[in-house]
Amino acid sequence: MGHWGWRPLVVSTFLSVWVAGCNLLSDSAASTQTPSPYPLVTLTVGRASRASPRAPTAMAATASPVLRAPAHPATAPTVEPTPSIYTVQPGDTALAIALRAGIDLPALRAANGGQMLSILTIGQTLIIPPPSGSPTQIASLPTAVPLALTVEAPTCTPLGDDESLCLGRVLNGESAAAANIELTVTVLDTSGAETAVSLAIEQGVLPVDGWAPYRVQVPVPPEQIAAISVEVSSAGLAAEPAIVEVRDSRLAYRDGRGTVSAMLHNPGSQPVSLARAVVTLLAADGRVLGYRVTPLEGRLMPGQQVPFETTVVALGEAGLLPRVQISIEAQAGP
Repeated sequence: MGHWGWRPLVVSTFLSVWVAGCNLLSDSAASTQTPSPYPLVTLTVGRASRASPRAPTAMAATASPVLRAPAHPATAPTVEPTPSIYTVQPGDTALAIALRAGIDLPALRAANGGQMLSILTIGQTLIIPPPSGSPTQIASLPTAVPLALTVEAPTCTPLGDDESLCLGRVLNGESAAAANIELTVTVLDTSGAETAVSLAIEQGVLPVDGWAPYRVQVPVPPEQIAAISVEVSSAGLAAEPAIVEVRDSRLAYRDGRGTVSAMLHNPGSQPVSLARAVVTLLAADGRVLGYRVTPLEGRLMPGQQVPFETTVVALGEAGLLPRVQISIEAQAGP
């Protein structure tokens, strides 16, 4: 290799390595001193590998069926109620049958062709429609029928040219006094038309084994009434009224007017407050000819008696001298 031998080779190698090292340092220094002009692009590209911003919405939509009810929920099959057939028994009335079935009287009439059901025959069959309310409504219907009061068919007299005034009695054969008594009077005229009229009797309390008169005005003249019936539509229990004795009752009757006088006596040991008197004129055959309700005031002390007098107009022909019934309503108290 001469004088220099291997030295030129070593020197040249050293210079090459040094130059390369200078180039690396220079590139590194340039990269740190010169910032990237697109830093946001670099961040955006870094997010591009993640899911799209719409992805969570799409995932929620696919997961929602877990929370939704099925499109066709399984339900138990419903059974439609059907009408039934009932055979009339002794003592049945249309109102009592309707109440036991949980329906009203018009619904019972409609199910049976709209016929008048005031006169039932033992063994007669009736169509009983199902109750129309929901189970809750049906359960809330009253389970007890009204008191089994007896209503006598009324006697009707003309009232003008095209109306009638009908009078009758309600009898209490129950073991408790009755109050708030309401009646439904149904009239069938000769043309087949049916008219129903509701009324409340004027006597406040009907004692056990007692009776009270009623009257009703119907828009049919007597000669056009083919049939008439009366049913108890409402009646409640009441406490027995205070006892007031009617002594020495007298009737002076002339030309359809009766003047009634009596003495009212308190046989009890407590004072009683008088409320009203119901005075009824009866024909010899028991028909109600007329009655009058007279308000009373004052108190009767034990053993005390006071006079009473009123006038009652009779409707229709009395026949023999009519009888008189006086009912006194009073309340016991100090």
